[in-house]
Amino acid sequence: MNLRILAAIGIIGWTVVSCAETKTPEPAAALSLTGTWKLAYSKMIENGDTTDTYPVKGQEMIKIFNGSHFTFFKHDVSKGSDSSTAVFGSGAGTYVLTGDKYEEHLQYCNARSWEDMHFTFHSVYSMIR
Repeated sequence: MNLRILAAIGIIGWTVVSCAETKTPEPAAALSLTGTWKLAYSKMIENGDTTDTYPVKGQEMIKIFNGSHFTFFKHDVSKGSDSSTAVFGSGAGTYVLTGDKYEEHLQYCNARSWEDMHFTFHSVYSMIR
């Protein structure tokens, strides 16, 4: 798993589609990530360069949030039947959302070298909910 893929996981606030029931819009201060989200699009902005990082052909990704923790799952849509495109990734940890600043601490990950890493993102979450 490279940094761009993990960053795409973390930038769930850029563009997501909620799998939860539709709710009446809330004031920005009361917004919550709680629920299950399917990643629809993500991009990485690094040193002024923008790279689209998702969607990846043949893959799906979801992220689940409660009040303090998240978990994510990524897999290939061929259900592993094609060994050249078989993919599975997962991880979990804690997060804090303050305004447009999203921070997460990855505690568990199938790519063990990523465990105990901290990531900070600025999202447009409050503008798309």
